[in-house]
Amino acid sequence: MSNRILLLAALIALSQFGAQVADSHLALLPAMAPENDLADLPLTLGGWNGSDVSLPKEVADQLGDAEAFVNRSYRNQLGESIEVNVAAFTRYDLTPPHFLLDCYHGSGWELQSTRMVPLERNDEDQVAVTVYNFQRRGEHAMVAYWLQIGEEIVFDRDGVRRVQLGARARHTRMPLLKKVMLHTQLDTAERAELRLMSLARPLFDAVDAYK
Repeated sequence: MSNRILLLAALIALSQFGAQVADSHLALLPAMAPENDLADLPLTLGGWNGSDVSLPKEVADQLGDAEAFVNRSYRNQLGESIEVNVAAFTRYDLTPPHFLLDCYHGSGWELQSTRMVPLERNDEDQVAVTVYNFQRRGEHAMVAYWLQIGEEIVFDRDGVRRVQLGARARHTRMPLLKKVMLHTQLDTAERAELRLMSLARPLFDAVDAYK
């Protein structure tokens, strides 16, 4: 009898272990590849007209794990410009891929300030993005940045970790991660922020529609 009990206990433990392995495997499955083409993001957004810009090889190589990405320069009628990079990832871990602060610090930029700025869209969703001020050898820049993972908008490692752990708990695939960055030279903080937000609003809707 004792041998049967031990055998039954071993079988139960084995089945539980197998279920845990299966659950863990399912939770780590990558996101489904998007049906839309990221290159179809509009070239005209609000009062901004964009053109594709080739990335330096070393930067493009760093984005090699992206499912797709676009790199553009948008200009308005005043001749002002904003550099835009959007990348989509189906595979990522608890750290955001090519995290903005890591990339900018690695390129010699020093962070001066950070603030959350609302997009003030025409719907009831209250969406804000992170705006950074950077300085490098006398050069000043302002950057707007956000990550969209499924329906969640996050900005840092904690946000990515929260979404990923939630997907793991639900035993679902990871949602598609979309990273959006807008970079402009800082003339005055007020003008640079207004400039970024005037493009960030329509760009947010365009990226949100990319599934």
